[in-house]
Amino acid sequence: MGHRNPGYLENNHPALNQEIKIGGQTIARITAGARKDQIKLTFEQELGELPIYEMKFEFGARLAMDEIDGRQEAAIGLVADHTVRLKITDNAIKDPAVTGKSGVYEKTGTIAWTVSLSKQIAPFDEDQNALKYTTGFLFCDELTDKQTYVDNSLTLKVGDWETHPAVQVDGQTLRVTLDQPLSQEGSITYRTMPSSAVFVGDDGQLADPSQGMKVTNTAQLWQPDGSTKLSEAQGEVLVKG
Repeated sequence: MGHRNPGYLENNHPALNQEIKIGGQTIARITAGARKDQIKLTFEQELGELPIYEMKFEFGARLAMDEIDGRQEAAIGLVADHTVRLKITDNAIKDPAVTGKSGVYEKTGTIAWTVSLSKQIAPFDEDQNALKYTTGFLFCDELTDKQTYVDNSLTLKVGDWETHPAVQVDGQTLRVTLDQPLSQEGSITYRTMPSSAVFVGDDGQLADPSQGMKVTNTAQLWQPDGSTKLSEAQGEVLVKG
């Protein structure tokens, strides 16, 4: 008897060669098959009359993740018509998130901001045999009232692919609908221009420009319909006169 676990499992012991004995008599042998996803159970010839026993054996295997293709579950066929549905925890569906934000005050007087994004772990579409990524996550950044967005400075990068989605400025809030799925880790970069008011403290007193003042922004990622905030991260930059 041979069994093949189609594509998903690989025999973890390619040198498998195990005897099955009853009363000291070898009745069968378990060996590795010709393929990496096969094991074989071969009964000995001329066994004669033997009592009937319930047989149980274990074998080690590992998942062939390149064959899983991002599935959240895989149907593993075992002996006869018995199938086990295996949950792949590493592929559990997960929304992307803002994982960090940083900024650099440039010699030109602008602030270059970088927002880091994690990838989406998308559901697997069995009909299309592919992952079903979401396009259109909403990115927002809450700017302070002492800086303004620099037009045409925003770039979305996912993997090696760069785009320049449209930016809507609503008061002190930037809103951007991401025009590509986050199938890999990504980043959003853009610039703001701080005004001279940045050196005026909350108490109305003028700060020493040589000491600098901190400028803070809060980046957020939302579901495409704007109903749920998925994550946020704050970044700050020291601006000196």
